[in-house]
This record gives sequence, structure tokens and C-alpha cells, in this order.
Amino acid sequence: MIIEDAYLESLILAQQLDRFGFNIVHLFKPEILFEEYDISRYDLILTDVSLVDSMDGYEVCRRIRQMNLNIPIIVRSFSMEFKSEIEKAYFYGATSTISKGAKIDELVIIINELCLEYKSDN
Repeated sequence: MIIEDAYLESLILAQQLDRFGFNIVHLFKPEILFEEYDISRYDLILTDVSLVDSMDGYEVCRRIRQMNLNIPIIVRSFSMEFKSEIEKAYFYGATSTISKGAKIDELVIIINELCLEYKSDN
């Protein structure tokens, strides 16, 4: 699942990941994730940090962890190049972080590794 409020960016990312065989659900408002979706059915959450609604990516992480769900969460942002932002993401429950400037191949490697790791744990 992708949580990204920039519509075009979300569609491009979903198309890129689709080429690698991933089935993507994308949300533009993070609140909907907690109101209308069974989060436990998803293999992974990929969320932007800077979401314009009432909840940012850190809050998404915090709320998922508060639900005690064992699901990998990747936090994605241009600010992930700064150590303080990476530490903040991990503090709130991110499993991994990646810069929006990273190549799609790098993201796919992280997704595959996390999905394998979490499936073997469950």
C-alpha cells in the first residue's frame, strides 16, 4: 500500500512498482487507512512523510505500531537524507527509510527484502 498525497507522484510510483509485479493500493488521505481498511491484509506500507492532511507519515507509523501490527513500513521523503529525519522515522516505528530521490530499483530491493523477512517471521 502506498500513502502519498501527491496524486501524480503516487500514480507514477504505482506504475513503476506494478512493472515489478507488485499489486498496489494507493491512498491519498492517510485517515482512510484507519477508517476503511484492514491493514493486516497488506504485506507492506510505503508512506510519504509530508502528507497535507491531519496526519503525517510519522503518525501513520505510530498508529500502526500502536495497533501491534507486524507489518513493514517504509517511510519515504526527500528529507530522509538527513540523519535526524531517519532517526525520527525509526522512533515512530518505521522499518526502513528511503529518499524520494532514490532509484526505483533501490526501493524494490528494500521491499523484497522486507517482505521476505516479515513473511518468514509470521
